Amino acid sequence: MLCHGWVPDVGFTRWVRGTSEHHLLVVAQKTVAARYGVPPAAAPRGMDRFWQQVFAPVFYALPYALRAKVADAMPGSHRQTWHQPDQVSGPAVLSDRCPPSPDPAEERTASGSTRCLS
Repeated sequence: MLCHGWVPDVGFTRWVRGTSEHHLLVVAQKTVAARYGVPPAAAPRGMDRFWQQVFAPVFYALPYALRAKVADAMPGSHRQTWHQPDQVSGPAVLSDRCPPSPDPAEERTASGSTRCLS
């Protein structure tokens, strides 16, 4: 939905993706409402009419493989990857009683864990 004077704070392709997802959801909700005899949402007005009466039917008429390719090409959360974690150096928690040893090999127990020698 666009408000008068509203400027998207995201890139154009992200705006298209978000807007299309919203209106596809609205159309799906109307379909389910009609199936179960529940009153549907209000009729679309303005640009919502384009998204719900033109875009959604054309989108659903496309073969799934083509829809998937288009969706994969659009930026969105599905394309974000996890960042590489920083290289760990030292223990996660330092105790005031047990300062880090210059030679951690001396503090290893039989099970492989470290222990405080003080």
